[in-house]
Amino acid sequence: MEYVKSAVQQKNKKAPNYSRNGAQELWLVIAAAGDTVSNHAGPLSESVKLANSQLMALCQSSSFDRIIFWERISCWYKWLKPERPAVEYRNP
Repeated sequence: MEYVKSAVQQKNKKAPNYSRNGAQELWLVIAAAGDTVSNHAGPLSESVKLANSQLMALCQSSSFDRIIFWERISCWYKWLKPERPAVEYRNP
C-alpha cells in the first residue's frame, strides 16, 4: 500500500506536464511488478489494504480522471478513482 501511495504522489506531481492530446480523460494505471514468485501485491484478498483513507483521499484529489491498480499475476484490479471494489478476472 505504501508503494501505491508513493506512486500516486509522484505521478500527481508530473500530471500537469502530461499532454492529453485531445483525450477526454487522463488515466493512471499502477501495475504490480509481478515479475517474480514473491510478487508484492498478493491475491485479491490483499486488495482490502488499498481501502486506506489516506490513499483514497490522495486519489480523489488527484488531477487524474481515473486511477487503477492492476495485479497481473493474481489476475485482479481495483479502481482507486472512482473507488470501486476489486475485480478478479481469468486469463484466457
